[in-house]
Amino acid sequence: MGNKTKILLTGGTGQLGRMLLKQIDNEDFHIDILTRNKNIGSIKNVEYLNADLTKIETLGSLRSDYDIIIHCASDPKNSESIDIKGTHNLLKSIKGGRPKNFIYISIVGVDKSTFPYYQNKLKTEELVVDSGIPYTIMRITQFHDFIYDRILNTANLEDGPIIIPDGLQFQSIDLMDVCGEILGLLKNGPSNSTIRIGGPEILKISDIIRNYQEVIKPEKEISLVPPHNDFQKLFTTGINLCSNHKTGKITWRDFLTEKVNNNS
Repeated sequence: MGNKTKILLTGGTGQLGRMLLKQIDNEDFHIDILTRNKNIGSIKNVEYLNADLTKIETLGSLRSDYDIIIHCASDPKNSESIDIKGTHNLLKSIKGGRPKNFIYISIVGVDKSTFPYYQNKLKTEELVVDSGIPYTIMRITQFHDFIYDRILNTANLEDGPIIIPDGLQFQSIDLMDVCGEILGLLKNGPSNSTIRIGGPEILKISDIIRNYQEVIKPEKEISLVPPHNDFQKLFTTGINLCSNHKTGKITWRDFLTEKVNNNS
C-alpha cells in the first residue's frame, strides 16, 4: 500500500459515495468501503469490507491506521439506528487509530428543524464533535437528484397528473460539485468546524417545474397542491437554504440538460 493515503468510506454504495469513487484519484489513495452488501465488483485500490455499522461486533475488520474517514452512511427511515447508533459504533471502533480527519456529511438546516431525521442528524454531528477526533462537518443542501427523483419522478409514477406540493424552495446542488468540495477537504485537512455548501441558485418550485417542463418535456400535466406533511412543509420554511454559501457551479437546468444528453 506504500505511502497511499488510507481512507474509510461509509455509504460508498449510495449516490454520493459512488460519485465520489469516480472522482478520487485511486493512484494516491487506498479506500476501504464499509458496506452491508456482498459480492460487489472490484475497483483498483478499493476494498469492500462487509460490515454493519449498527452491529459493532462486525467492525473488527476496520484498520487501525486510517488517515481519513468519510462518513456518508445515513438512512432517513431508520436514522436512530444507522445515523446515531452507527456513528457511535464507528467512532468507538476507530478512535484508537486517531485519523487525521473525520468528514461527516450532514444537511443544511438540521440545527433549525424539529423534523425527526434532522434532529437525529444533529445528534450525530454532536457525537462527532465530542469524540475528540479532528473533524469537518459538511452540511449540504439537497442534491439535484433529490429534486428529480423524490419530488418530480416519484409523483410522475402515479396515474393522472404530476402532483407537486406548492411553496417549496430549493438551493439544490450537483453531486459533482459536492465531490469537488470533499476532495478539497482531503487535501486541506480538518477544519474542526461545521461548513455549509449549497447550489448556485435558489429556486421556487414554479421555476424548478418550468425548467423541468422545458428540458425534460414530460407528457403529463403538473398540478400544484398545498403541502400535506411535515417533510414537504420543511422545504417551505427556508431552513434548507444557505444563501451565503452558493458553492456549486452546476445549475438545476444544467443537470436536466446533462440528463437528457446522456439518455439520447
